[in-house]
Amino acid sequence: MKHRGWWLLGLLGLGAVAGLVLASRRLDAAGSTLSRGGTGWLAARLYLEKRGAAPVVVDRPLEDAAGEPGTLVLAFPWQSRGLEVDQEALLAHLNSGGDLLLAYAADATPSLTERLVFEDLDIGVSPTPAGSLAPWEWRAQAKRGWSLQLAPRWRKALGEARLSAAVPALKLRPPRWLPELQREDALLLGADGAVVAAAWHARRGRVVVLPAELLANARLVAPAHAALLETLRGWLGAPWRFDEYHHGVGVAAARDTPTAVGRGLDLLLLQLLLVYAMAALALIRRLGPAWRETPPLVGSAGAFLLRLGALHHRLGHYGDGAALLLRRASELDRRLTPDTSQRALAERGDAAALVEVGQSVARLQRR
Repeated sequence: MKHRGWWLLGLLGLGAVAGLVLASRRLDAAGSTLSRGGTGWLAARLYLEKRGAAPVVVDRPLEDAAGEPGTLVLAFPWQSRGLEVDQEALLAHLNSGGDLLLAYAADATPSLTERLVFEDLDIGVSPTPAGSLAPWEWRAQAKRGWSLQLAPRWRKALGEARLSAAVPALKLRPPRWLPELQREDALLLGADGAVVAAAWHARRGRVVVLPAELLANARLVAPAHAALLETLRGWLGAPWRFDEYHHGVGVAAARDTPTAVGRGLDLLLLQLLLVYAMAALALIRRLGPAWRETPPLVGSAGAFLLRLGALHHRLGHYGDGAALLLRRASELDRRLTPDTSQRALAERGDAAALVEVGQSVARLQRR
């Protein structure tokens, strides 16, 4: 019962951890302007509202919103409809003179969606050099992060002293990958001069690429990051249209599918947890009454032969033993032929006769 109690306690702990993971996934949707978590963009949207930029939350496919004026904002990672990448809509938005702001998730492996979007803009992706493998050095590097510097091109184009003074305070966690941006289009530089953010003219519009973390809720508390958002607000066209369709917002999902994808995933995880609990209970349940296993017999060959002899002595196998002894001896050596006296002793069938047969066979074998 003690072992079963520990198993049940472990299962309850596992269920609690799974519940916390599901709850945290609901509370923090990275890159979403509706998320209050540290990686969300709610603060950026509220800031633009206070500044009169009238941001718009797009809850429909890109093909319905790409032709409208302003800046289309795609913040990664996407939590929903990750494979619904409308390349034609993005190119049509640039052809109409609109601006495109791509905020990539540099702290995780690049998703297939990010690769496809950058591929449409003729941009490749490459991993950054790995840090130290020592746990203490890796933790120190992750805590220190990158301090971004303003590229000379952008410093000259903007000419804003307040941003120039604040840019050294721009912080970024060490990225796991970076888009292969052109040096002449660079806006922000990271460690070893790596291009972290860039801007350039594409078709009739403009494209700005930067890490999503720079405008996240947890970063906008710093004045440098708020100054970066203010500079982008004055530079890019208004209004800013935030794509929330790929973050799970929109009535199209409820019309196209019978249930939400997130709810279906939660139910699947709960079902797997139930199956795991039933399998664990079946394994720890005892089948039938307990029994004590007989310990195996161990010892030397002499002890075994003594036990075997005691068994034959108790059963009275003297005659059979003597006859078998004579037959085996003649099979091993054809020159050894039992005589009539030995056969008579074997037929007598007592213990003394068996001993005498054995002694006589031993004498013949020695000769």
